[in-house]
Amino acid sequence: GGDGSSARPFANIAAAFEAGVSAGDQVLLASGDYGAVRIDGLRADPPVRLVAATAPDAPARLASLRVVNSSGLEVEGLLIEGGSGGPHAALITVEANSRNVFLRRLTIRSGPGHEAWDAATWRDRARTGVMIEGARVELRDSRISGVRHGVIVRGPDAQVVGNLIDGFSGDGMRGFGDGGLFEGNGVQNCIKVDKNHDDGFQSWSRGPDGKSGGGVVSGVTVRGNVLRPYSDKPGALTCQLMGISLFDGMYVDWLIEGNVVEVDSRNGIVVLGGRNVRVVDNLVRQRTPGAALTPQVTISAHKDGRLGNGNLIAGNQAVLINTGQRRKMMVNPRATVVRDNLRLAPTR
Repeated sequence: GGDGSSARPFANIAAAFEAGVSAGDQVLLASGDYGAVRIDGLRADPPVRLVAATAPDAPARLASLRVVNSSGLEVEGLLIEGGSGGPHAALITVEANSRNVFLRRLTIRSGPGHEAWDAATWRDRARTGVMIEGARVELRDSRISGVRHGVIVRGPDAQVVGNLIDGFSGDGMRGFGDGGLFEGNGVQNCIKVDKNHDDGFQSWSRGPDGKSGGGVVSGVTVRGNVLRPYSDKPGALTCQLMGISLFDGMYVDWLIEGNVVEVDSRNGIVVLGGRNVRVVDNLVRQRTPGAALTPQVTISAHKDGRLGNGNLIAGNQAVLINTGQRRKMMVNPRATVVRDNLRLAPTR
């Protein structure tokens, strides 16, 4: 029987939207548990804002959020926690038929206390954090923890900026959509619970038959991120994290710039099958001094043997660079990898 005033609020989010939310309106959420929320058929310009009206110690909590067939939604300051389903069920899903969704200052987690979970609990409880399938979706300034994969982007022109992914058992970020931006994010505290090879950032293409490596992912920027397997000291379940892993091209017009990659595997920054890919000004080094493996910067041919062209490796700080044959880097190198991605041609 509420009318949407502070004295007589609506009973739930669905009732608020059914009452006739208009473009530019704010829907303010008091503290409490709102369950699984589905936003369907919203069209708003400027966006409707779904905003916490409470302090962080008394959060407005959603078990999950799914945005369907909608455009013009901004979600800010909420706790998204719990969810149901297996590890690939996302706590937040923006479906492919949606666009112009803005997710800001959220706390996203499968459950509290993940630091104390054992491997079986991780396999049972960890959900994927955010699944972005729609176009022009922004995820900004949020903390994602206790999850399987942190962020998966399938739609075009996404922006994933300023987030912390802290505690995950799969990949920190996955970028499959064209024109994406991944900037200023932290990825740390990776947990090994199965045979998945765990990456800070990973992408692969798909061909018309759906097989990996048969298509193109283009126009992605990966800039200013910090990727590391642990933040303080390794634990019993710490994974052997790989850095930026582009194993199944082709990758076209990518910029990988200014990232800090601290891992104890060979794969620091790897591009297999690139055209006009620039790998510049990154710091790639061991997380654990004296570890058995040294991470390297690699640009080489596609797994199927196709050669790339127009790629650039310049200004990176790393111990090893690999363009088909292992070779130590020079101090403050500026190096162009020419047409076949196999030959390093220093420039002055």
